[in-house]
Amino acid sequence: MKIVLNHNSLTFLPDSLRGFSNLVCLRVSHNLLSALPSFLSLDLPHLVDLQLSNNLITETDFPKDVTRFARTLKSLDLSGNRLTGIPGQIFSITGSYQNFLSK
Repeated sequence: MKIVLNHNSLTFLPDSLRGFSNLVCLRVSHNLLSALPSFLSLDLPHLVDLQLSNNLITETDFPKDVTRFARTLKSLDLSGNRLTGIPGQIFSITGSYQNFLSK
């Protein structure tokens, strides 16, 4: 299952996404997100593609348990955010994946 919520001026991800446990791709680029909810890693165990480009995310906006979905994540796009460094949690994501961090 794929959900695309690009260009919607979202300031947060709705809790209703928790109900999509078979979600494989989540695209929420070009919004106003400044925080990532912990349910990304807890309730979306099959997520392989997470597109978060062009939001307001900083390295402190990652939930502490973000590495729980590292087993399945293959593509993570954080380009165009307010990152001044790479969050330490990102380094624990292993396996074959693409990581987009450029400004």
